[in-house]
Amino acid sequence: MAPVYGDKALALTISCLFICCILTERVVCLQTYDRDALLRIREHSDSKSILTFLLSCTEISLCENNETHPTRTADQRGTRRANNNNNTRPTSHGRRKRGKRAGVLTRFRTRTQRAPLPAIFLSNVRSLKNKHDEPSYLMKTRRDFSDCSVYCFTETWLDPLTPDSAVLHSGYTLHRADRSPELSGKSKGGGVCFMINQRWCNDSSILSTTCSPELETLIIKCKPFYLPREFTSVVMVGVYIPPQANATTAIGALADQITTVDNSNPDSLVLILGDFNHTTLSKELPKYKQQVTCATRQGKTLDLCYSTIREAYHAVPRAPLGFSDHAMIYLLPSYRQKLKRVKPCVRNINHWDDESILRLQGCLACTDWDSFRYASNDIHEYADTVKSYINFCQDLCIPQKSVKVFGNDKPWFTKNLKIKLKQKEEAFKSGDRAQYKKAKYGVEKAIRGAKTDYRRKLEGQFLSNDTRSVWQGLQCITGY
Repeated sequence: MAPVYGDKALALTISCLFICCILTERVVCLQTYDRDALLRIREHSDSKSILTFLLSCTEISLCENNETHPTRTADQRGTRRANNNNNTRPTSHGRRKRGKRAGVLTRFRTRTQRAPLPAIFLSNVRSLKNKHDEPSYLMKTRRDFSDCSVYCFTETWLDPLTPDSAVLHSGYTLHRADRSPELSGKSKGGGVCFMINQRWCNDSSILSTTCSPELETLIIKCKPFYLPREFTSVVMVGVYIPPQANATTAIGALADQITTVDNSNPDSLVLILGDFNHTTLSKELPKYKQQVTCATRQGKTLDLCYSTIREAYHAVPRAPLGFSDHAMIYLLPSYRQKLKRVKPCVRNINHWDDESILRLQGCLACTDWDSFRYASNDIHEYADTVKSYINFCQDLCIPQKSVKVFGNDKPWFTKNLKIKLKQKEEAFKSGDRAQYKKAKYGVEKAIRGAKTDYRRKLEGQFLSNDTRSVWQGLQCITGY
């Protein structure tokens, strides 16, 4: 029995020691200090005990902060973000980010050579030969000049003895139309030229040039690397009309040239720009809208730009080149392509296949048509009843499918052409050159056929007795 009593004695001893420790801690914690004792605590305590006291105070303050400001939940964080978005004052923990800058210039700088329309510098330079260094410096140091797609200069004062290297800059293609003394009756002055940035387009050609005492023009056609689907190419008409020219004769000749260009390039974007002096195109070609809204020379707007698109460009004046008295006009594209302006719509169309056609034929064949005639009072009611029944049978037998239509889709694009394009892509991936060549010519033939059918469809609307169809066809052809 002795070991049992020994174990009980040991357990009792440990319990007593534990109770004594707890009571001692309670007594220490309940000890109080007056002001003098706190001021003299450094003299009666060592540095280690002071450090322990400060650490304990720090832990107590942290615990109090956690109790006062507990950890936020996900809902509370979301509520705080919502409050910050409601124009509340931002704190140091969550600051609002600055918004993205807007404007035509900023939008153009983000796309540069992939803008929907080319950026253009337009100016009457009055001799281009002695102004080679300043444009070269601006193209190397200024971003707006280096990113510009087209330079249009009038009054270049060039002659056949001036080589292209005297005015051409590296990375650009030069197209020029110098004044002819035999055709204009003047030996000096005049002239129009274009400089095309090769980063925007390396496929450009001259369509025609004109030189007369009243009018000088240069027409070029560009097929850039990027262009919205609604345009197939860009046709630019450089114009210079002398101050002493007959306005009626000059504008009449210019209108005839532009009409010819429109008829030969119906899907192209036509830009007319240059020095018009005392003339305008507003009466002869009302569908072309003027884009330059700032003064170009001594408070007057003489250098103009016309386009069929309203508000296609935003004009910004810049300092003249050299001693020229005409300001440079920076035409920034503000046009937004149809794909971004017009939202795509979903249309339901009938899917005509052989099975559906046979089903519809069987439905119409087993119909008792005399019942409609006996139930009708006159011929008009009879016709409306039969038409409604046929539409009912068509909706019942012919399945429908949904098709998404985009704003820049071509009206002549058909299902057959889509199949041909898919075959061309498959032939290209297969690596068979003979098959690819055959598919390529098949696509070209299908495109010509689709355009021809669409043209006949528009022309056929004029032969119908429906006035609405006639006006719709006229609107599609003229573009008004």
